[in-house]
Parts: sequence; structure tokens; C-alpha cells
Amino acid sequence: MRVHRSYFSDRKAFTETPAMATGTLDVPVTGCGPQWSVVGPLLWDVTYNSVLTTALPLGAEVIGFADNTLIVANGKSTAEVERIVNSALGVVSAKIVGLGLLNVVEKSQAVLFTNRYKYTLPRLTINNPALAFTNDIQYLGIVMDRRLSFREHVRWQRTRQRASSSSCRK
Repeated sequence: MRVHRSYFSDRKAFTETPAMATGTLDVPVTGCGPQWSVVGPLLWDVTYNSVLTTALPLGAEVIGFADNTLIVANGKSTAEVERIVNSALGVVSAKIVGLGLLNVVEKSQAVLFTNRYKYTLPRLTINNPALAFTNDIQYLGIVMDRRLSFREHVRWQRTRQRASSSSCRK
């Protein structure tokens, strides 16, 4: 952890400016991580690995990519899904907060993948605020709708392709 702390402490940004007598200006960096650092991704992987390898309730799995964390769970009933996911959310949230990172509940989304016409949505919470449910979600460039039909993904790709081809014509 000493390496981790020293990596984020006593950092300065330097810029050349003719306005200064020395020609350079150095400003202390007080927030965020070092950008474009070779060590940055490795340090992130080592640090965040504890979140991705933490033990979760049976039926839940955590997936991470870049700064996105996805919890996938399955169950036979809404009540079972609610129990499994809320338990997993609590464990993962505690791990993330333990690393000194933030859980932005307002940016978090949930999708209940089901083919049923009648169903009740589970109440999923992170430290009490409920997660917002959507009918589809985009993850790693794939739009997944609640029925996993991928119609929205095809529609979205078609729109992108048309925009791309029309810009090539100009």
C-alpha cells in the first residue's frame, strides 16, 4: 500500500509559460489519478482485483471492465433475485468504498432480463437509495434489452452505420 499512496502523493503538473521568470510553472495536483501513466492500468488492476475476486452469494457474479462494475445474478423468483443482488451489491459496495473509491448510485442502472409478461421489479439498493430500472442497457458497446432480443442493438448499429456512411459521402 505504500507504493499506492506514494503514487498519488506530492504530484505536480508542469507547463512552460513565458509569463514566469523561470519559464515554467508547476502546480500541485490534488485530484484524480495520473493520466497516461504506464503503471496506472497495472496499479488499477492490482487494486481493483480484490473487488472482482470477492466471494459473492450463490447465483451472483461480478464483472469489471475499465471503471465499470457489473453484477449479474439469476434466480427463480423476483424475491430470490432481490435477495441475491442486494447481498452482492452490499459486498461489492463495501469493497469499493474500502478502496477509497465512490459508488455513484445515480449513475447505476439495473435491468431485469425476463421473457415474462407479468412480473414485479425487485427493489435493489446500494446503501438505501434504490437503483433505477431501465428496459435496456449498453455495456461494452452492446445494447441488451430486457428480453435479450438485441433488437435495440441492431437498431442502434443501423443508425450509427447510416450516420457513418452519410458522412463518408460528403
